[in-house]
Amino acid sequence: MLLTMMTTVGRTAGAAVVDITTTGAVTGTTSAPAKTADDNLLPTLSLPETKNEIEKKKFLVIADKDNCKYDTEMQCYIPHKDEKVPRMKMKLIKDRTAPKRSMSAFFYFCNDERGKVKALYPKYGVGDIARELGKRWNDADITVKQKYETMAEKDKARYEREMTEYETSGKKALFQQKRQMIAVRDYSYEDNDDEDYD
Repeated sequence: MLLTMMTTVGRTAGAAVVDITTTGAVTGTTSAPAKTADDNLLPTLSLPETKNEIEKKKFLVIADKDNCKYDTEMQCYIPHKDEKVPRMKMKLIKDRTAPKRSMSAFFYFCNDERGKVKALYPKYGVGDIARELGKRWNDADITVKQKYETMAEKDKARYEREMTEYETSGKKALFQQKRQMIAVRDYSYEDNDDEDYD
C-alpha cells in the first residue's frame, strides 16, 4: 500500500511517499518539489479521530436524545393519585430593590467591637472572634446594651417604613410575578427507563 503525505515545514513543502508493507516495515523517500504559487493552498493533514472520541460522540448523541425525550415527557406528565409527587426545589431569586433587613442589637455591638477583638487577638479565626464577641455581649452592662437596643429599634422602624413603601408601590407584586416566571424546578427522582439505543 502506498500512502502520500504532505508536510509543511516553515515555508518549504515536501512530499513523502511511504510504503507500508504487509510485514509492517516502513520505507520511504522524501523530495522537495519546486516552489509554486499554490504552496500556501496545500491542505493540512488532519489525524483521524481515535476510537475513544468516536465512542464519546456516540454516547453524547444518546444523551441528547434522552434529554429531549425527558423534556417532552415531563411537559405532559400527570402523577397518579397513589404515586408520590416528586419534590420540587425552587431556586429563589433575591429582589435587589427590596429594603435591607434590620440588624439586631447584638450585630450593632459586634460591628463596634470586632476591630478591638481582632487587635487584641490577631491569631483568632472567624469562629473564635464570634465566640469572644458573644462572651463580651453577655458580660456587657445594661447601659451598653441599652445603647445598641435603641439603635436596633430605630433600624427596625426604618425597615418597616421602607417595607410598607415597597409593598404599596407595587414593586413587591411585580417581583413575585417575575419570580414565578423564572422559577427553576429540579425534580429529585430517577428515571428507571432501561431502553437500548443502537
